Amino acid sequence: MSDYDVIPTWFPPDTDLPNDGRFTSYQNHVPALLSGRQDEWYRMADTLLTLAVSKGKEKAIKTGSEYLFSDMFALLELRSWNPQPMIFVNYVGDGEDWGPKVKSTDCATIRKFTVAIHMSHRAMDVLGLHINFRGVTMTKASERFWQCDAEAQRGFAAKLSNETSTTSTTTTIAAVRRRPRIKIWWKNSTTTTTAMVTAPPANESRTML
Repeated sequence: MSDYDVIPTWFPPDTDLPNDGRFTSYQNHVPALLSGRQDEWYRMADTLLTLAVSKGKEKAIKTGSEYLFSDMFALLELRSWNPQPMIFVNYVGDGEDWGPKVKSTDCATIRKFTVAIHMSHRAMDVLGLHINFRGVTMTKASERFWQCDAEAQRGFAAKLSNETSTTSTTTTIAAVRRRPRIKIWWKNSTTTTTAMVTAPPANESRTML
């Protein structure tokens, strides 16, 4: 499950649930992207509600005469538990790292966004952009990501072309068409699993999360 302000990047769409389906948050305690088996969702729903009833007011922030206790505050509290009742990793990039002109963000910066980009309220504030422009900003950020992807593929293809210049034309074309692959390591309490993500070509249609 993802927030509506999350843009998928290299998230492998056909991988099994990471960590054997144990409940996992992909931006530390920020619930921007979450996964888990059905029983894990039920377990965590019960955990969150129990926490809200028992410590909600204590852990909440006061806004005027009201108290605010959200799922993010709940996960922040759960992250301090030992042992932790879920898995916390940090594979979602923060949108504030893009800089105010998202369409000209350096491609090296964009490579840090392993599985997704989160254009949160805080990110928009840091970028100095009104929250009403979040949709437009997300569109520009997504376009820039795929532009950098295309540039990376051209560089990859050129390198392969040079390396295979002595081979036949057919072999060279086949090599150039190979796509770069990215390895993502999923954290697990007992084992570590990997998912190989193949970078799609620049003109291929994309499916949003």
